[in-house]
Amino acid sequence: MAKFLSTSATTYQLENLLQDTTEQLIIVTPTFKLNERVQELLAQRDSEQAATHILYQQNHLQPAEMHWLNTLNYLRTSFCKNLQAQCYLNDSEAIITSLQLHAIGQEQQNEMGVLIHRDTDAELYQETYDEVQRLLIISEAVRITVDMLSTANKDFAIDTTKPDNNSFKSNAAEQPKASKNTVAQQSNKVDDKAQASDTQQPTDKLKDKDKSEAVARDSKPKKILKAAASKSAVAQDTEKGKEKNKEKEPTTAIPATLPDKLTTAKLAKSLGLKTPELKSKLMALGYLEEINGEMVLSEAGRKTGGESRKGRFGEFCVWDAKMQI
Repeated sequence: MAKFLSTSATTYQLENLLQDTTEQLIIVTPTFKLNERVQELLAQRDSEQAATHILYQQNHLQPAEMHWLNTLNYLRTSFCKNLQAQCYLNDSEAIITSLQLHAIGQEQQNEMGVLIHRDTDAELYQETYDEVQRLLIISEAVRITVDMLSTANKDFAIDTTKPDNNSFKSNAAEQPKASKNTVAQQSNKVDDKAQASDTQQPTDKLKDKDKSEAVARDSKPKKILKAAASKSAVAQDTEKGKEKNKEKEPTTAIPATLPDKLTTAKLAKSLGLKTPELKSKLMALGYLEEINGEMVLSEAGRKTGGESRKGRFGEFCVWDAKMQI
């Protein structure tokens, strides 16, 4: 029959429902919002190829969360207008509760819920399942996306200089009119050319000397660069020789170690069972006992190698990886 859940029991049962990666899960929530714990559980389901379908009315996701959701391959989302119901359902259980998706693992407010098992409450489970399917039919499948826009500032160099018309005046007007050439004028021109050649020769010699010194200066760094290049080539050959020697050395394979302990959900998967089925078997064997609506490890369970560990979001049980039921 249906079972009442307190705040802590609701959180416990919802985490078990999300951790059960052997079945598909449908989440009905009016407000689509995530926290770190829910992201971890959804990522775990997606890594183990467990299908998850979230039906919502209002999207309160951050851009980074939307971008992260697009990386999940086995998650589907649908929009349903005028949705106020809060329900979590898989193939064997259904939880109707006031606890919203983003509040799982936080327990900041007083919540309550009802747990419905398909095996013991077949009619009630079927009615819940049919209503969830009706909501899926009237909803609209959407893909939550966010466009990551980036703008690049481009600097354009604008030529603002204007041509100066006065600089292109003809030189013909400035040229003096040709006068009659006299012998004295021609001799003066010859003397001027001779003086110019005499003063030009030592200047050319100085230029040649400067050129030779510049060539000498340029040749020094080239020699240094060649020497450095030759040294680097020798170093590269040495490194290549070391790498070849390393490749020839035999490598020993390190065997992969399997975990000694498994959580209840992972142990159920290794045994080919569903998590609720394994929990029922563990309770029948006396390894688990129910206290205040929560399943805790019994003394008999500790003797079989079971351990109760405390995580960030409460206590959970781990079992021997080689345990057989």
